[in-house]
Amino acid sequence: MRKNGIVGLLLVLAVSLMQCHFAEEVDEIDYAEYENTERLRDVEVTFWDSSHLRLIVRGPLLLRHLDRRLDVFDSGVVAEFYNTWGEKTGEARASRAERSLIHHTIVLDGDVLLYNTQGDSLYTSQLIWDERRKKIHTRRFVRLARPDRVIYGYGFESKEDFSEGEIQAIEGVWPVPKK
Repeated sequence: MRKNGIVGLLLVLAVSLMQCHFAEEVDEIDYAEYENTERLRDVEVTFWDSSHLRLIVRGPLLLRHLDRRLDVFDSGVVAEFYNTWGEKTGEARASRAERSLIHHTIVLDGDVLLYNTQGDSLYTSQLIWDERRKKIHTRRFVRLARPDRVIYGYGFESKEDFSEGEIQAIEGVWPVPKK
C-alpha cells in the first residue's frame, strides 16, 4: 500500500508541475489583443437594399473589434456584387480586408482582384472603397485587363460598381492577341 501511495503522490506532483508549466505559457499571451473582440468563423454576410440582394461577403475568419468599430477579415475575403434583378455583376477577392464603421471605408489588401461581367479585371495590392463617395480607388500599381487590351499604371479611381474608371498614371497599354 505504501508503494502505491508514493507512486500516486509522484503522479499527482508530475501532473501539477505540468499544469504549472502550462499556466506559465498561457500567462505570456497578450489578452488585450482579444479584449472587446468577437471572433466569427466561416462568415457569410448578406446586404439587402429595398428587398434587393446587393452584396454577399464571405470569409473564413472575421475579427470584430467592438471598441474601435472595425471589422477585419484576416484570412481572406470574397465579395459578390448583384444588380437590382439579382444577377451577379462582379466579384472582389483579397488576402485581407478591413471595414471601418467610423470612416465608412473598406480597405482590401494583398493580391486584390476585382472583376465584372463585362470582362474587365483589376489587379492591385490595395483597393479602398469609400462608402460615402461611392468610389473605389488606389494610389498603387494596377493592372487593368479588358477584353481587347491590358493597361498598366499607378493610381485608379472608379464608381463603386467598377464602371467609368480611370488610371491616373498610365505606364503602358498592350493589345490582347486575337485567338
